[in-house]
Amino acid sequence: MEAKNLNLQKNFELFKIGDLVTGVIDEVDPDKLWIKFRGGAWGIIPQSALSNYKNLNVVIREGREYDFIIENIQDGVPVLELPFDVILKKCRVEANVRICGTQKIVVSFCINGQECVGCYDIKETDTDLKDLKENDKVECIGFTMNTKSDVLTVQSLIRKTPKAAANEDSKTSKEKKLCVKAKSLPASLPENYNGYISIGAIKLGEYYILQALDTHELVFEDNTKAYLNGKDLPENAYNNSFYLGIVSKISEDQKFYVDLKKKVDAAFVEKFNQERQADYRPLLNKNKKRSVSIIHGCLLGKRDEEIYAKARQENSLNRYERYWLGFCYKAPVQAGKIYLQANNGNKIEVIIDNASYLKKNAKEAIIAISHVNVNGNTPEIKVNVKYSE
Repeated sequence: MEAKNLNLQKNFELFKIGDLVTGVIDEVDPDKLWIKFRGGAWGIIPQSALSNYKNLNVVIREGREYDFIIENIQDGVPVLELPFDVILKKCRVEANVRICGTQKIVVSFCINGQECVGCYDIKETDTDLKDLKENDKVECIGFTMNTKSDVLTVQSLIRKTPKAAANEDSKTSKEKKLCVKAKSLPASLPENYNGYISIGAIKLGEYYILQALDTHELVFEDNTKAYLNGKDLPENAYNNSFYLGIVSKISEDQKFYVDLKKKVDAAFVEKFNQERQADYRPLLNKNKKRSVSIIHGCLLGKRDEEIYAKARQENSLNRYERYWLGFCYKAPVQAGKIYLQANNGNKIEVIIDNASYLKKNAKEAIIAISHVNVNGNTPEIKVNVKYSE
């Protein structure tokens, strides 16, 4: 930051307490955040406010623009706070169930030391919430203020108190599916894994972009909290750090644990999100026709839906680098083994599934990707051989 900008700013009464200003989080210091306003002036968010945000699990990201209220002015520099309604929309707090009906759930919780009451409208998809009892623990994500009363409207609710144990015979097929051991777990998980395969849109074994909040706690891009497996991050690795991570465990108390693969920049995050919005398919522009060719009776450029559906039921990943589940590729054969080429130029030896075979002395094959998994940094790719010669 240029000192002369601050020196000039201090000579004029540019703002008054209570003003609403818009600015971008520009720099992170150990004891404050520096906010640059549209007009070129600067303000700060002090450590006291940052600690409060952290307690409420409110995530604000460097480089993004927010509206702020000026709470004080110190030597010409505005001291800022997020408006209370913005804090409410972003915060996550643990709450106690007060009353649970068939249509609404009433909860109590504390924000800034003040006892609050919230109300959540039960949706048809909230099957996990309908049997909550008084004093059960839940997590509230986001609130809006009610103009007619002091009761806050809860935007999203997650059950924290586990359901009472049920006899195995009385469990529904859906409940069994949530708790059964996945068939393609990361190698680091024990054989007796008994967590969830998926909760909502977050699935075991899938890759996601996460932002670090502190040395062991992270959030997905929708602000769902995650916890780091293994070593903590360095002290200076959070606030503005994004990582590519894989969900390695979803515990029985519905906590997400991740293994981080690498630190990523904004360009990587944008590209990753574009591909995710396209349902992990190689085609990002849905209006653009993808070329489909037929070689030796095999369709290149079109997904084999039967292979894809079967593999996804077995918890296969959608892709590894440029190789997509269910799509066909031409691949060289050397000494009876099929190889794909990684982005770094290294060879990836694939596994031929039991449903197909490779001709003796074949030099080339057309294969369909039938299963994808990654253990650590090592890909495990199974293929179905469609043709070889």
